[in-house]
Amino acid sequence: MKNQDYSFILKLSKSYILTSILVLIASNCFSQWKTAEANNIKGDVTISYEVIYDKELSLEEKQSSEYLSEITVTFNKDNLIEHRFGYDLKAEKNFWLLNYNILKVYLCSTSGNNKKAIQYDFKDSPVIVEPILNIEPKIIFDFPCEKAKVMINKVPKDIYYTKKIGLKYCDKFKLDGFLIEYPGYSKTLGHYTVKVKKVVYDDLPKSFYSLSDFDIKIGEVLPSLLNTSTTANEIRTKDIGKKAVVFQDFNTKKEKIDTENMLGDVIVYNFWIASESYDTEILKLNQLKKKYKGKNVHFVAIALNSENELTPFLKKYPFDYDIIPGGNSIANKFNVIYPTNIIVDKKGVIQFYEIGYKTDIVEKMTSEIDKYLEQ
Repeated sequence: MKNQDYSFILKLSKSYILTSILVLIASNCFSQWKTAEANNIKGDVTISYEVIYDKELSLEEKQSSEYLSEITVTFNKDNLIEHRFGYDLKAEKNFWLLNYNILKVYLCSTSGNNKKAIQYDFKDSPVIVEPILNIEPKIIFDFPCEKAKVMINKVPKDIYYTKKIGLKYCDKFKLDGFLIEYPGYSKTLGHYTVKVKKVVYDDLPKSFYSLSDFDIKIGEVLPSLLNTSTTANEIRTKDIGKKAVVFQDFNTKKEKIDTENMLGDVIVYNFWIASESYDTEILKLNQLKKKYKGKNVHFVAIALNSENELTPFLKKYPFDYDIIPGGNSIANKFNVIYPTNIIVDKKGVIQFYEIGYKTDIVEKMTSEIDKYLEQ
């Protein structure tokens, strides 16, 4: 069948694709997609989500192609179907189907008697989140939910997800679980939150998830991943070689930090969130700072948390960098994803940019610091 036969799917579904990122964390291990908890799913479950915008939308804004009003997800232990509703989203004609047995996702479209689908492999989710550990689960519609922090268009937002369902449904977020409450952003409509409003248990026919009467074409890369998401590698490539912003602020010891006065030395930045999952990296970064004691290297940690939140955490996990609390405005200037490590050379140019925790971070950063100290 010719490729042009399917071009109408992408044309009809352009706005749907731009708001629908069902990209899951890639894995060669089946258990990472579906855990034993999924065997407890009896029959079918439909979760309805409402979409709540941070600002009140005008009638004109609600008639835009980016407007999203509701999401429904129906699943059993093997399959999941997602429909999205909005002014320009025809959910009855466009939907996603995830098959957890063969690890494939389908963009489905119907037009009259024509039923077509494009098949993709699950792909790596691009948006890094920071799980908040050692807190009591929040119960939402009987689901025990874990919490995570994420930066959405430079604003910190909360995510709640559950592992109780046993299926991974994580939109564009890099997490292990099923989303229950999560943030989103539209360039024209602003920030919004997707929240569960109803859960219905049912017993649907097997044909509900069947694509037996669909013509299926194999796709290469999910269009949504290409069009709407900035990957960690793209961010890193974009910023390396650029001048780092300079700023003034105060650390937790009430000492003034002026990075313009640090020019001529190497500056090491760490953007972080106070979480017990971060304790291993703190130990490594403390070792890194100790290695350069007395040398022309400055170590500055910009925390997302407030000073009140940091105080008990730092008593338990001492962090030897100059720590700036409530550093969201600084993070916005750097346009970073948490957590991130950056090294700036003596001329004020970003030379190293690493997103997320890496077990060899000290070795990588030592090599870079040594290189730019010698210049």
